[in-house]
Amino acid sequence: MLRGLISPDLPQPMLGVNLRDPSHQLQPGEVLKLQNLLWDGTTRMIPGSSLLTPSTLDASFRIRGGHRFYPRGGSAKRLVAYGTRISIIDDAGAETILTSTASSDLDVYFTTWSIQNRVYATNGSDNLFFYDGSSSGLVTGTAIPSPKARIAPILDRLMAITADGIERTDARTDAVWSNNSTWATLRPLQPGEFTAIHPFVLKGTDTFYEGLLALQESAYYVITGTDFGTDVTAVTASTGEDSSIRLIDPDVGTASPKSVVSVPSVGTFFLTKDPNVFWIPEGEIAGRYVGDNLHSYTTTKGLNNINQDAIDQAWMTYFDRKLLLGFPTGTNTYPDTQYWLDMRDLRSLDNRRVAWYGPMNVDTWGVVWREDQGTEQALKAGEGNPSTGAFVYKAYQNTLAGHASGASTLFPTCIYQDRNQPFSTGKGSKYIPDIRFTIDTMGGSMIAGVGDLKQNVVFQQPLVEYSD
Repeated sequence: MLRGLISPDLPQPMLGVNLRDPSHQLQPGEVLKLQNLLWDGTTRMIPGSSLLTPSTLDASFRIRGGHRFYPRGGSAKRLVAYGTRISIIDDAGAETILTSTASSDLDVYFTTWSIQNRVYATNGSDNLFFYDGSSSGLVTGTAIPSPKARIAPILDRLMAITADGIERTDARTDAVWSNNSTWATLRPLQPGEFTAIHPFVLKGTDTFYEGLLALQESAYYVITGTDFGTDVTAVTASTGEDSSIRLIDPDVGTASPKSVVSVPSVGTFFLTKDPNVFWIPEGEIAGRYVGDNLHSYTTTKGLNNINQDAIDQAWMTYFDRKLLLGFPTGTNTYPDTQYWLDMRDLRSLDNRRVAWYGPMNVDTWGVVWREDQGTEQALKAGEGNPSTGAFVYKAYQNTLAGHASGASTLFPTCIYQDRNQPFSTGKGSKYIPDIRFTIDTMGGSMIAGVGDLKQNVVFQQPLVEYSD
């Protein structure tokens, strides 16, 4: 018989998913699964997406890079890379090709440098490519590199990863680079090449110091300095040159260059080779892991299910106070699984809580980028599955339930599984005179289960089905 009504004061999934611990050890607020769901005041279905390009740009390739360029004195331009092309895609999805001679089907990384008012593209094979809003082409000059990952500015110059180390430019120019220099080329202190560099700020007593975070697969460094040399092609450094590279952690790094991302007022995040998610708080150099709860001991796919042969395809981005992580699982070579980290707790004074939502398994985005200057506040994504083709999407559309996947629209299967035992085994009966469901759906059907929240007795599960 009924001992009491089902409590209306159930803990909300504010602590997110925990795939690591047994269900009976989960804390109030932790859940076993929030598939295609997130908590934002209440449990909600993830936003949908729509097509930006009305048809595929190429049926044989995936999107390999994307970026929004905001030039001074000109209109913003959206750049995407796929196959051998780097193109501009306007808001109607129309394409203007900048080049069709790039090395084919390589990851492309874009960087805007305000000093030159240019955006640069690198793919690990070709020399630097530039676009300034009107003209484009390969950068010419002295020792122009073929950077292996995204280039990054520091103070008045650019830096790039090559097989020799990290090269730098002369001040305020992209046309003169160091070349395996005894002093200007920064080298790792451990075996292996650098995998990524990323802008980084150190906090002193009353000063902020501009720097770069440099990563190998299993180590990370901090590059700092106030004077990076007068002539980077000289045999010796100029008087006053004081740049340095310092090893911070010999065991933590990344093999996923697209996963390195900064979150304002929070810090820098990246996916480690372990795999886990590492967080370096803003202004600091030491970090900590925040992805432990995503190591799965259940059938739900977690970080330990990453395809290590394609871990370089994992990405992260920050949008709408959430850190979005996408990665490939099984034998897939494109991201098929996402988890979202709630930034509201990490941005609070009491930042001990880490709340992940997911898995999100409806999208197969290969690259994701923000468009967020002026009046814009949008997220765009490029298709990562080459079998689907080179489509560009308007991602994170709060007014949509469907998700564009090529020319098709998919509706996500949403599963909320809390820490309470379901009526899934055994037999019995229970009289429940009053139960209320609040259901908000924009299409499809919904199935809800009733769990016993008062005791450990397990009953047969009755199901209530709702169809819109």
